[in-house]
Amino acid sequence: MHKPQKQSRRKFIGTMAMAGAVIPLAGKSAAGMLFSPPLTTRTIHVFSKPLQWLGYDALAETIAEAGAEGIDFSVRPLGHVLPEKVETDLPKAVEAARKRG
Repeated sequence: MHKPQKQSRRKFIGTMAMAGAVIPLAGKSAAGMLFSPPLTTRTIHVFSKPLQWLGYDALAETIAEAGAEGIDFSVRPLGHVLPEKVETDLPKAVEAARKRG
């Protein structure tokens, strides 16, 4: 049975940042260039669930540093935004994301 290895928060954030930095440099096949818009016109958004341990400001900072342009906040029980607090907490989450661009 495979035993998962623990990873430090610092290493995880570094890995996320590197992944975001590499995306614009990724090559495309000739067919991909013909049938899809150029990579520079695409935006990358990150789903917040894998980073639920981060607060709104830290999440926005991490995702911005990784090179993504948007956040898809999880609005559900045990998510970043709880359904019963969506009217107060979602605007706070959006504001944190806007501050980081």
